[in-house]
Formats: sequence, C-alpha cells, structure tokens
Amino acid sequence: RSTDEKFHEELKKVLEDFTGKDSGIRQIMGSSGYLADVPEEHRQKFFSPEAEKIGKFFDSPLPARKREYVPGNLFALMMPDLHMMRNAARFFTLQMQIASLNKDHDAAILAWRRSANIAEYLEHDGILLSSLVLIAVNTIRCNGLEYMLAAGFLSDGELLSIQKELEKNAQKMPQINRQSLYAEAVGCIDTMWGIANGIGIMNKVVSEGIGCYRFLIPGLWYLGACNYYEVMKAYNVEKLNQVSDKMEPSLKRIFASMFMPALKQAGERMDEMAIRNQSFSVLIEAIRIRRATGRYPEKLPLDRLDCFSGKPLRYKVGEFEISETCLTKREQIKDDSSFADEDTWKYEENSRSRKVHGVIVWSAGRNRIDENGFSGSRDGERADDPSARLIL
Repeated sequence: RSTDEKFHEELKKVLEDFTGKDSGIRQIMGSSGYLADVPEEHRQKFFSPEAEKIGKFFDSPLPARKREYVPGNLFALMMPDLHMMRNAARFFTLQMQIASLNKDHDAAILAWRRSANIAEYLEHDGILLSSLVLIAVNTIRCNGLEYMLAAGFLSDGELLSIQKELEKNAQKMPQINRQSLYAEAVGCIDTMWGIANGIGIMNKVVSEGIGCYRFLIPGLWYLGACNYYEVMKAYNVEKLNQVSDKMEPSLKRIFASMFMPALKQAGERMDEMAIRNQSFSVLIEAIRIRRATGRYPEKLPLDRLDCFSGKPLRYKVGEFEISETCLTKREQIKDDSSFADEDTWKYEENSRSRKVHGVIVWSAGRNRIDENGFSGSRDGERADDPSARLIL
C-alpha cells in the first residue's frame, strides 16, 4: 500500500488536541465505564467540531506508515500508530454509546462504519502485536454495538449488513492467527541471526571491537545458532495456542524460551474474538426473527460451535447477571503532585453486578467453565465467558 506519513502525524495531533488537558476526557477515553452516569458536558464533547476533525480521517481506508527494517532488529521496529489506533477505536465506540443513549441513529452508525477502517488497517500488518491491538479494537467495537442493539433503531438492512461483517471478521481470525505465528517466528529467528552474526549497538554488523556481541561474549554466536534451531522447532505448528508455553531451562534454549509463554494465551484470545463476533451474529439473527415473528427463538437460531467447549454456543432469553464498570463524578481536588495546573480525575470507577432481562449468547471461555455468560469478578473468582447481550 502507499504510505502517507503526513496523514498519521496530523491524526496524532487532532487526537492529542481533543483530549487536551481535560483529565475527565482522558479518563473516559481510557475507560469502559457506563456512560449514562457521565455529565452531559463531557458527553457532548464527543460530537463537537473537534471530534468531527477526528472522524474525517476515517471516512475511507487508511494509508500505511513507512517501515524501515534493519536485519537483526525486526523486534525493534517501532509502531507508534498502534496506540493511536486503539485510542481512535475507543473514541468511536464512545460515540456509538453516547449516540445510542441519545437515540441518534445516524451518529451511531457513522461511528461504527468509521471504526471499521481501523480494523481493516490493522489487518494488513500481520504481526502479533498488531493482531493483539486488532483484537482489542474488535472488542471495543462490539461493546459499542451492544449499545446500538439495545437502542433498537437499526434497520433490517443495517442489521443484515453488520451480521455479514461480523461473520466475515470471525472467518478472518484463523488467517490472522497464522500470519501472527509466522511473523513472530520470523522475528525470533531474526533475533537469533543477529546474536549469531554480531549485531552492534548501532544496528550494524561489525567485524571487531566490543560492539560485536560474539566477540564480547565468547560462544554467544553458538548459542544464537542453537536457539535458532529451538525456535524453528517450537514454531512448527498451525496455531499460536499450539506453541508450547513450557521449555526446559537450558543454555541452548535460553533465548528461545523468552518468546514462548505468551503465545498460547494470544492464540486463545484470537479464538475468543472469533467466538464473540459469531455470538453477536447469532444475537442479530435472534433480533431479526423477533421482528419477523414477534417472538425471540427458543433455541440457538444459528449453528455456531464454541471451540473452547466443543459444544454449540449457549443461548438464553430471560434473566441473566452482568458486571459493568460505572463512572461517577467525584469532588474536585487540586493535586499539585501529579498535574500542576490540572484537577485530579473527575470520575471514580466502580464495578457493579446486576441482573437484567434480555437475550444473551455466550461461550465457556478460556477457562472452559460455563458461568452462564457472566464475565467479571464474582465470589472472589474471575469469570471469563465472552458474550453478546441484548439488554431489554
């Protein structure tokens, strides 16, 4: 793809200008809190002229950033746009949530469509870090979709379009998983190559002097070669969660073992994201059936498998328990120790559990325990059922 550094520099500036010195806006941007508790003054800012400046950047597919690669330093390749893209996704999700609470259909659906270009942008990188940010972005978008479905203002055509998008996203995850596995293996092997060949502190291969690792520490080139072999052997699998998270300690595995533990968890997060997209697709199908027949289906309306349990996804119409983060305004206190010319955080975050009535589709999750669709802390333990919910 063509690159456009100016585009990304300008986008970074408008995002920074939007948050400014308002600690309340910064806190809202970093929270998944229930926005109905947030004062109107902060909710309105997400539809101000400054907010629309951000939105305009996402009206079409985003240009790429330039990447400069030096052999032996692939993992040192910085991607400052990842944090920026996650913040932009939060911004659009907050727009979806606020617009849904205000019954503003046009603003909500525009934010949904603009955020789709963030996900599309991240799919092109194919490295594990970008894929993990992509998962976060898709999770954030689904949180916004939950508000939109609860508002009940999406047309039949929009529901069908979003359902197809969700199914497509779920189908992409195996390929993204393979790309991430491959890129991570290449990065590890690249690092071992750098160790074995002596990459200096200036990112150049040097032939003598203390800047060359293999002359600084005798035998390091040999360990680099051994670990190269161990990495290739460990990564010879089909999915990230098949990479062993345990390696027997050994000098021949000392570097390779540093890259292993988090990969299984990353692979399961990708499976979880695919399941959540499918859960929302099933939920939308239930809504469409309700519109056509006047009743929600009694059984799972689409045949979708939960890869964690090996059984069909769970489905329920009725009462269920949810956990949510709420933001409540707090008394303003001047705090000279942290922000010299700013107030401290304007909101307090608290978690609360409550029972609601509606429709829920869920998976057993990574712990393989069916917790009736609950995700959060309960009785001192953590539940992790990924779900799609319509709260009525």
